[in-house]
Amino acid sequence: MKLHGTKNLNRDQIDALIASRLNILHFSKPIEKMYRKQYRSAAAYEFRYRAPMVLFLYTFLTVGVYNNISDLYIRSEWLSLYKWVGIIVSIAWFCSFKKSWSKYFDLYTSLGAIGAVSITFVIINLLATAYNTALLHAAMMYAVVIIYSFIGMRFYTAIIAGWLGGIIGIIFSNYYNLYIRLPS
Repeated sequence: MKLHGTKNLNRDQIDALIASRLNILHFSKPIEKMYRKQYRSAAAYEFRYRAPMVLFLYTFLTVGVYNNISDLYIRSEWLSLYKWVGIIVSIAWFCSFKKSWSKYFDLYTSLGAIGAVSITFVIINLLATAYNTALLHAAMMYAVVIIYSFIGMRFYTAIIAGWLGGIIGIIFSNYYNLYIRLPS
């Protein structure tokens, strides 16, 4: 996401610094603080318009996976968990409309990404013994792509959120030894 220049440096000066000394470039704390504030504000603003696209893709993915699960019991178990991903995205979207919460953009999007990835990992492990999970793994990959490309999180924040969500999902699944038991 490209941001406009600050009052101390204009965009051309920042671009020139990056182009000439990227490997040794360190901004002072006040400039870095201004940049982060400006970035969060712009990212929250952008997310207001990107979230409907994320929800559309999520709905499209949900319908596709739902229609490809033939067992009604597995289908209902999967949907009862996967709906929470949509709820998480919706909550983050509503948070982005509160301008005073822009300073918390990294926090609420990271927590949402961690929750979404964790839920998706739990679902994959839950259905692993009862269903061919290739489709569910594809859904997980799409969730990760959405986190990295549409939300507007900074790269390292998105990486940490994705990995932490996966680790939490695996730990939760292993701790509770999750798998679905088909009704007799």
